[in-house]
Amino acid sequence: MKKMKRIAALLCALLMTATVVLSASAADDKEARAKATEAANAKKTELNQQITNKKKELNDAKAALNDAKKKTAGAKEKKDAAENQIKLLGEEIDLIQQKIDLTMDTLAAVEAAEQEQYDLFCGQVRQEEERGVTSYWSVLFRSTSFADLLSRIDFINEIMAYNQQIIAGLQDIRTELDATRQELEQEQKELEQAQSDQEKLAEEYRAVYQEYLSTQAGAQAAYDQVASEEAALESAMKEVEKLIQQLGIGSGNSGGYIWPVNVATKYITSKFGPRRAPTSGASTVHNGIDIGVSYVDVVASKAGTVVLAGWNGGFGNCVIISHGVGFSTTYGHLSKINVTVGQMVAQGEKIAVSGNTGVSTGPHLDFRIMENGVYVNPLNYLSGYVMLD
Repeated sequence: MKKMKRIAALLCALLMTATVVLSASAADDKEARAKATEAANAKKTELNQQITNKKKELNDAKAALNDAKKKTAGAKEKKDAAENQIKLLGEEIDLIQQKIDLTMDTLAAVEAAEQEQYDLFCGQVRQEEERGVTSYWSVLFRSTSFADLLSRIDFINEIMAYNQQIIAGLQDIRTELDATRQELEQEQKELEQAQSDQEKLAEEYRAVYQEYLSTQAGAQAAYDQVASEEAALESAMKEVEKLIQQLGIGSGNSGGYIWPVNVATKYITSKFGPRRAPTSGASTVHNGIDIGVSYVDVVASKAGTVVLAGWNGGFGNCVIISHGVGFSTTYGHLSKINVTVGQMVAQGEKIAVSGNTGVSTGPHLDFRIMENGVYVNPLNYLSGYVMLD
């Protein structure tokens, strides 16, 4: 935050300086303009480095945020799985309880039937006891034969045996149901323990999840802060570039040129485009214009940075000024050069003296304009000339 405030303060200072410089003419205040452009370019270099560093910081913050999101998602997945397992165990416990309830109801019904059958058996026994010997004499004398007697006695014994068999069967069922109940209760107890253990595990996962959520929130805040700082730096860079354009350096825009020589009449001795070579070694396709002048001052047609200042083959002594990527102006056949490579020059600032060096038929200035990497006709931007070619 302090760094952002410092950048803002420096930008304000630069803008105030630029306002003062731009209020004066280039000729009246070249020194102030040079200082302003130097400061602006220094700030641009500094901002470029800061933006590079901030992008790396932003990438690191993004990686940390993604890692936090991944861990949070993993913790949430475990938490959700544990909570789902608790739910499933709860549902299974409910089913076991329903089975236990059904078993208990069945057991109660069997016990009631057993008791009913036992009561019926006891009633029959009591009836037989009440009849006593008379009942047996009745069976004996009412029998029509010995075989009938045996049959009557067997019938009584079968009734007794049947009752005992029913009671014994009911007792077996009750024993089996009771065992089933005990097994179900044991299973329920184990499930409840598993649910309790799962709840403890889920609570741990919930704590981890909340911790990762907090970490993710912190990582998001850190990422947002770095992104905001990067945006501020980018905004500051745009302001500096705008300032540089206002000062006339590195604009990279089409147009905005002035005549590179300050003479009353601008004679064009060789136009732009196809031509007959004026002398051996000269080109037949002219990528500039020849301005017929004798040894006069040559000025920068547009503000920029000197990228070449010296001998340049057929151009002789030559100066090339860059106005941004793909934009430049060339000044050839000079007799004297007044600038050095890397120097920033303002529009209208003296850079050389015209001459007759290189492949030339007499004193003149070969002036060329390149835009977006292609030479264009300078006369598209300049007026007030006399065409001799």
